[in-house]
Amino acid sequence: MGPAFWISLVYFCASVVWITGSDWLLSVLFPQGFAILSMCKGWGFVLLTSLLLYVVLRREGARRDRVEAALRRTAIHDSLTGLLNRSCFLDVLGRALALSTRDGATLGVIFLDLDGFKMVNDRLGHTCGDQLLIEASGRIVERIRSSDSAARFGGDEFVMMVRGSAKGIDALAWRLVEAMRLPFRLDGDDIRISASAGVALFPEDGLTPAQLLIAADRAMYRGKADGRDRVGQTVPRALRSQGGCQEQG
Repeated sequence: MGPAFWISLVYFCASVVWITGSDWLLSVLFPQGFAILSMCKGWGFVLLTSLLLYVVLRREGARRDRVEAALRRTAIHDSLTGLLNRSCFLDVLGRALALSTRDGATLGVIFLDLDGFKMVNDRLGHTCGDQLLIEASGRIVERIRSSDSAARFGGDEFVMMVRGSAKGIDALAWRLVEAMRLPFRLDGDDIRISASAGVALFPEDGLTPAQLLIAADRAMYRGKADGRDRVGQTVPRALRSQGGCQEQG
C-alpha cells in the first residue's frame, strides 16, 4: 500500500471525528459563537480537503516524472555505460549527415573494439568485465568534444561520431587507442588490454549511416588483421595513402 492510501485513511478518520464530534465540542466551549464557528468549520473542511488533494497530486506527479525520466534515459542511453545506445546514435548520426550534406562539412565515424575483452570477462567474471566497459567508456568521453557523440553498440564495441578535418579525426582515433593501453584497475589487479579502431569519413567513405558504419567496421577489422592496437583505414583511403607514398618514393 502506497503513501496515498495511508494519507487517505488518516484523512478519512480525521474527517469522521471532525464532522461528528466538533459540533458538540464547539457548542460546549463556545455556546454564544457556535453559529459563526460552525460556518468556519465548514470552510476549514474545504481548505483541508484542498490541501490534502494538492499534496497527493504533487507526490504522484513527482513519482510519474521520475518514472518518465528513467524511461526516457533507458530509451536513449546504454544502461551500463551511460553512453548513447545504438538506435539513438543512428538517429543522431542521420541528422548530423543531413547537416553535413547541406554545409559541406567533413564528418567521421570511429568504430572501436577492445582487444582481449573476452579473455578478461572469462577470467575475472562479468562484474569485472562490466567495470572495464564503464571505465573504457569514461576514457572515451574524456577525449571527445561535447559536440561529438559516443555510443556503445553492444559487447565491447564503441562508435563515435566526430566533426572536424580528416587529420583531426584520425588523430582522435589514435588517442582513443592509446587511452585503452593504460592499465585498468580490476579486482585489485592492473589489467592491460588494447583496442583496434577504424575510421570512415563522410562523404568519401559513405553517404548514409549504414554505409559509414560498415566502412568503419571493416577498417577496424583491417587494423586487427594488421596486428591490433592500431587504427585501420578504409580501402579507398589506404589506396590513396599507398599511392602518395609511391609518388614520394
